[in-house]
Amino acid sequence: MLERTKLKKRSQKHGNNRRGFDDYYGGLYGMTKRRYRSGGKQLSLDSKNQPEVYDEIFRIGRLVCKIPFSTVQLNKNLQCKPHRDNHNTGGLGSTLISFGDFEGGEIAIQKDENSTEFDIFSAKYQPIQFLGEKLTHYNLPHTGTKYSLVFFNC
Repeated sequence: MLERTKLKKRSQKHGNNRRGFDDYYGGLYGMTKRRYRSGGKQLSLDSKNQPEVYDEIFRIGRLVCKIPFSTVQLNKNLQCKPHRDNHNTGGLGSTLISFGDFEGGEIAIQKDENSTEFDIFSAKYQPIQFLGEKLTHYNLPHTGTKYSLVFFNC
């Protein structure tokens, strides 16, 4: 299904990549904060434009997440740099799962808020839950085609 899905290119050149990550393809599904009106949340444009993808991603989320979530970031071949998820709310963290025909791409998660050390986890076909808003994290390089879903509360 994802191979047939039109994902938007996120790049620095077009202002769609706030964290300075390399260019990648992705989408945001579920509830998002309103950009141009004050307050409130709304269903994302990706959810409205691709309801079948939205439905399938949320079906997967109900199977793999132990935490409630309102929003899902879909990434294709994203190499993310060290960061914290400053738009997460609720203090419940994030759940990450990756799939596709790829090697590598593990996630490195800071051991705790005061540590300079990172634990390395594989999220390939296995959900990883972590406090993305409190702990710095990034993923290692990969080869092949990698999709990842990040479930969180916005």
